[in-house]
Amino acid sequence: MAQALPHDFEPIPIAVQDELWLTMDRPTNLMIIDSLVWLEQAPKWPALRAIIRDRMVDRYPVFRCHPQKIDGRMHWVADADFRLARHVRKAKLGAPVDEELVRRFVAAERSKAFDRNHPLWSVQLIEAVHRADGRIGAAVLLRVHHSIADGIRMTELALGLCDPIDAAPGTISAKVGRALPRAGRPTPALALETMSSLTESGASRLASAAAGIVEVGRSAGGALVRDLQDPLEAPGRAASSVADLAATAAREVVALVADPSKAIDLPTYVAGLAPGGEQAANTVTEILGSISAKNPKSTWTGTPGLEKSVAWSAPIPLADIVQMARSCGATVNDALVAAVAGALMRYLAEHGTTLNDVSWHIPVSLQPFGDGLPDRLGNHLALVSFRMPLNVRDPKRRMKEVHRRTERIKNSQETLVTFGIQRVIAQSPHALSVMLTDYFANLTVGVLTNVPGPKRPVALAGARVDSMLGWAPCNGNQPMTVCIYSYAGQVVVSIAADAGLVPDLDRVTAHLDAEIEHMRFALGAD
Repeated sequence: MAQALPHDFEPIPIAVQDELWLTMDRPTNLMIIDSLVWLEQAPKWPALRAIIRDRMVDRYPVFRCHPQKIDGRMHWVADADFRLARHVRKAKLGAPVDEELVRRFVAAERSKAFDRNHPLWSVQLIEAVHRADGRIGAAVLLRVHHSIADGIRMTELALGLCDPIDAAPGTISAKVGRALPRAGRPTPALALETMSSLTESGASRLASAAAGIVEVGRSAGGALVRDLQDPLEAPGRAASSVADLAATAAREVVALVADPSKAIDLPTYVAGLAPGGEQAANTVTEILGSISAKNPKSTWTGTPGLEKSVAWSAPIPLADIVQMARSCGATVNDALVAAVAGALMRYLAEHGTTLNDVSWHIPVSLQPFGDGLPDRLGNHLALVSFRMPLNVRDPKRRMKEVHRRTERIKNSQETLVTFGIQRVIAQSPHALSVMLTDYFANLTVGVLTNVPGPKRPVALAGARVDSMLGWAPCNGNQPMTVCIYSYAGQVVVSIAADAGLVPDLDRVTAHLDAEIEHMRFALGAD
């Protein structure tokens, strides 16, 4: 049994950026992160339970708490009836179990909400899985509500449950990679020097730029009100609040630029902030000035239902992706995103549709991957909008265009601006917060993530890990989510979608496999 919380355990106020994910829950799109770990053989059940209890439940009190409103604010409150068996159990799928049955099981689970009277997570072991290559292995499905932690934190936590194949238990390094890394991470000395420059000479630039940022925010906020009033019939009071949203977000951005250590890792990000105000103003103009731009209608446009589907690609050798990327002067992430774009182009063409591009939400970690898990886990990310090109057939040109667009995001302060907007939405009245989260979510087709896993094989409770998959939640009416996961020299792209809006999801992964082969040939990869 897991260690009980003390009787005098004080409820923990839920941070605004974490509470936002509770607000975003919809019956048709739940805010739950799903991870599937394929194992070469079944793990030892007592050992698996002990690892989850020791390294997860006893280490982080939030896994023994449930959300509850106290004096008008949400808190994590100890579950007086916490039982490990409620959250860690063996899945009952019947026999025989094959990969297709596991796929259908995961898809069905994505429609199941957690009971908010108990902690919002579960672990299920699927035994005796007959794999496509003839082996009999197992799988573990980990589901955690996004209000507990973001995807990067959950990846680190999941890897913390594993052990290296050739080392003592519990010694696996969390430093397995980073999402959207910045080139040339500055040393702490350079960062401090830059902060000193910002404090002494950048403050006046920030002050002079603040008025411009706020004015841009008010103008864009007014456009947002006009856009919202007709389709959503926003109440007058809510509409006037929306009018001030962008301006308030802009003030948040000014505060974050002035003191980025409040939200993000100082050594990584502060080096680029000395010019400060002018760049932030331009970024606010770009983001808030285009908030009325929507994705064009397509075959997957519509209102999602309760039924979901999942699929994944064949394993892709990471060395092939590296070779493709180098041939274009791009990154591994650029190459994989270009492959996803090619697959979607093929899928749309199959349905008689063409698009110039489509917007995705890309989670950017505000706390570097591998720098250690915070005690309260939580969400330390901003959802940045990325327009994926869908009108470039040549793989090399497409990859270069993806690289150009991702570099623009990396070298701007868009992450800070977006984080400021998220904080404002999170602190808005509930009705307004729901309206705004749906509005911004519906400007994109879904969530696109890239998770760098360990470079060497690991084991879970004595069973060697074969591969890892993951699916972020969809928000609002988003139809699909894509996760790129690398592990031990292999990459797997997993996709989850609404079964009604994308009824033939297996066609997307089939097109992805075909696009990878086409890119190998076109870019000279062996």
